[in-house]
Amino acid sequence: MDRRFNLPLVSVHRNPHIYCADVIRTLEALGPEEKDYANTVRLRYRDTFLEDCEIANGLITTYPGEESASHDDLLGACILNSEEFQGSNSFAERAVIYLTKKDGSYIFNEEDSERHNIFRFLFLLPTLKSLAGFRVNFLLSQVAYSLHLLFHLWTTKPHDMSGHNKIWLTIPTMMKHPLSRAAIEYWAQKQTEKGFTPKTMFETHYLTECPWFAKWATDDWLK
Repeated sequence: MDRRFNLPLVSVHRNPHIYCADVIRTLEALGPEEKDYANTVRLRYRDTFLEDCEIANGLITTYPGEESASHDDLLGACILNSEEFQGSNSFAERAVIYLTKKDGSYIFNEEDSERHNIFRFLFLLPTLKSLAGFRVNFLLSQVAYSLHLLFHLWTTKPHDMSGHNKIWLTIPTMMKHPLSRAAIEYWAQKQTEKGFTPKTMFETHYLTECPWFAKWATDDWLK
């Protein structure tokens, strides 16, 4: 627990937003009885961290007063403050509007806008739209998301679990859409056949310095 913000942050890493999202995803996968604990984290995050990091509508820093957040942390922030949790004017909604206005650039320094353009990540904008409660177009957004999953399945090295983690985080919201749901189910089946599950991801490859994740994570990507 990070005493500065009263949040379950992983202090040795620099992605606080996505690690809080990992916490609530792990809790919610355990079943409805853990949802209140997950919502407590969401509320603390919104009231003690997000407010200090959001320097413009939809634009956050890694920590208060620091550099622009990465696409990992952008995803985490949108999961933590989605339309489903927050209602109207969620951070996810503000982030999508910001990215649309900036053509995908997510950084203070406009000179680096191409290098930090998040539209190059095929899965991300469809996920953020879904988290914001916006329409997720079948032919564009769902196809792009599904292609990302197939590309990941075919090309990712066995022990590179960062991509697995981000896909796992997107599953609850993207399962709402028919084409992306089919892609998720196929991706999850193939990963399980290879011996990769959320539990093995945390046990051997990802955030191993925080054994709480491995202890409580499930063996089912779809939960």
